[in-house]
Amino acid sequence: MKQKITTRQMVLTAVFIALGVIIPWAFHSVPNAWTFLPMHLPALVAGLLLGPVSGLLTGAFSVVLSGLITGMPPVAKWLVMIPELASYGLFAGLFQRLFKKDYVGTLISLVLAMLAGRVVYALMKFIEVQVVAGVKPFTFQAFIAGAFAMVIAGIIMLVVIVPPIVLMLRKLLENNNR
Repeated sequence: MKQKITTRQMVLTAVFIALGVIIPWAFHSVPNAWTFLPMHLPALVAGLLLGPVSGLLTGAFSVVLSGLITGMPPVAKWLVMIPELASYGLFAGLFQRLFKKDYVGTLISLVLAMLAGRVVYALMKFIEVQVVAGVKPFTFQAFIAGAFAMVIAGIIMLVVIVPPIVLMLRKLLENNNR
């Protein structure tokens, strides 16, 4: 089934990409604010709201544009962050297709997308650390520390705020279609 991409979807994707630059820039003025995963928010919302293609594009292009415009993230982190954030948006959109577009379905889709994104993060981190940098070993403990323990505040924040944001935007977009 081929899905037509509308002008509205392209414009909204561009808005989410812009938010993927603006939100992290604002957050990074606070020390250690990266632990709140501000760049993940637009990719996840775009995927849940607009679908997997928009989510993937938002995640990937947010990293590149933010890096080019603000210097965050630095190019050295792109190897991990581009696939990670692109996968968040992609999986959020794919999982949302499997569940109702209510609070519970959106929450389940979000959590599954975040878990899938963490797996992609681990794979890319493994490649970065062991293959590119030649540092061995990349342990399971190092993965848990990097993928969950250091960013638990951000994971909790996303689980709390993303479903209501998506439901509100979904309702707003539906009302504007009438």
